[in-house]
Amino acid sequence: MNSPSLASLRDEVDAVDRAIVELVARRMRAVDAIGALKRASALPLRDPAREAEMAARRAAWARELGLDPALVERITRALVEGAVARMSAGLAPEQGGDEPSGPPAAPTAGGPGGDG
Repeated sequence: MNSPSLASLRDEVDAVDRAIVELVARRMRAVDAIGALKRASALPLRDPAREAEMAARRAAWARELGLDPALVERITRALVEGAVARMSAGLAPEQGGDEPSGPPAAPTAGGPGGDG
């Protein structure tokens, strides 16, 4: 039985990473729609109940798939912070947004989650 080569395994990882990036782009399109709805409805940027629900659900998914929930939490946090930064660029300060003053801040891993 032939085992896969290092190059073929790296190609597989690259293909999976490309798919992940495509999914992040899809997620951000949904975030854009959420931001538009929040602006139109004057809803606050953050929803603590939704954030807690997201964290619990993703931790459960991680456990079901044999993954470290802390790893999935860090990934989710980075996605959420990116979503929050993206949405806050278009929301009024009283909604939790920022005044437009240039490009949005780069997302960081860490901090509380958002609706994204």
